[in-house]
Amino acid sequence: MNYPDDQQPKPVRVHLEPAVKPIPYYVKALLLALPAVLIGIQISWWIVCLTSPARERSVDFRMYYGAARMMREGHASSLYDPTADTEVQNRTVAPDGDIHLFTHPAYELWLLFPLAYFPFHAAYLVLAAVNVILVWLIYRKILLHLTAFLEMRPWLPFALFLTFLPIPLAILQGQDSLVFALLVVAAFTRVREDDLLSAGVLLGLASFRFQYTLIFLALFLVWKAWKFLAGFLASALACFLLSVAASGWRAQFDYLHLLRAMSDSRTSITYTDRVTPPVLYMVNLRGLITALGGGLGWILAASVVVIMIAALIGCRVSRVNQFLLATIATCLVSYHTFAYDLSILILPLTILMDSALRDRNYKLLVSVALAMAMPELVALTVPFAKTWLNSVGVLALFVVACKWVRFGSQIATVTQGQETG
Repeated sequence: MNYPDDQQPKPVRVHLEPAVKPIPYYVKALLLALPAVLIGIQISWWIVCLTSPARERSVDFRMYYGAARMMREGHASSLYDPTADTEVQNRTVAPDGDIHLFTHPAYELWLLFPLAYFPFHAAYLVLAAVNVILVWLIYRKILLHLTAFLEMRPWLPFALFLTFLPIPLAILQGQDSLVFALLVVAAFTRVREDDLLSAGVLLGLASFRFQYTLIFLALFLVWKAWKFLAGFLASALACFLLSVAASGWRAQFDYLHLLRAMSDSRTSITYTDRVTPPVLYMVNLRGLITALGGGLGWILAASVVVIMIAALIGCRVSRVNQFLLATIATCLVSYHTFAYDLSILILPLTILMDSALRDRNYKLLVSVALAMAMPELVALTVPFAKTWLNSVGVLALFVVACKWVRFGSQIATVTQGQETG
């Protein structure tokens, strides 16, 4: 059919999306085998731990239970008195276990107080059940950000949660690391929704781990996230007032004296029956540099370098990627970081692996998978006194994350990350 020149139909352009390459079989096999192998390794470890009554009497939950009993008995004002704390733990738990002094802000006792009405063994089991529920809540919140994993195997993300050793270790020790991890993940979700005020409030509630939250605060100050800072300061102030209500003003000064005593790496007031200084159990820069023979100057210099790198790279990326980078940096430069404290790394680890799957970046996938498996590999191959080797894996994860957020990150488009706060 002939048309006038000015009425010729215009050609229709069809935009074809590039075909996504299928995930190779060997990659699927690796991801499916990783949880199976690591869970298999954990089974024998769990059997030994759960069948040893002596181990239960020495878990970190002693300090939480002893503090809760002091509050119930009306002695919360002596919360940070090592003599009083030791007496209560020996009387209410067992006289032959490790003494772990309570080293957290007193407002945490409002959550722990109900456990004081149970015998120690029953309270320990109740907290273990609560921690399992917390793991499920963390998983459900992180699941919102995982797309590639769900397309491959819907159950795979939860299996990865179970295989990341710091999480079951936190449950075994009766630690509060999973409460902290839940608050961090919840804050990340609010950052994803561009609600920085609520994110700051949630992270301020986690100030019982102030050695981490202060690093978050410093980085987001550099990144000029004013709403985040306002929310953090408001909830941190509320937590301080709750601490005063729980133990009184004088106990807050006693707390500062206790922290000052703990800052000396040559003393061991947390692990009274061990020869190895507590710093060598740490999985951060402090543990790594101390184990290699470095002093305080080297630790401070390395910490400043890590914070500067995170701050500079963070200035050029989205808020969600800033938060992920800050999460890893805090584990490295925090003054106290033990293996169970690495539970918060489940957030950047799973998101990095999901991004690697989506982008078919198998080098990144293997690197992150090794970082996730490293705590178990270290536990299997080296003595307990060398757990500081885990800091190498955290440092490698930080390097990988810096490169990812700067050059290959897709998290901003997937999670609708925002640039301003």
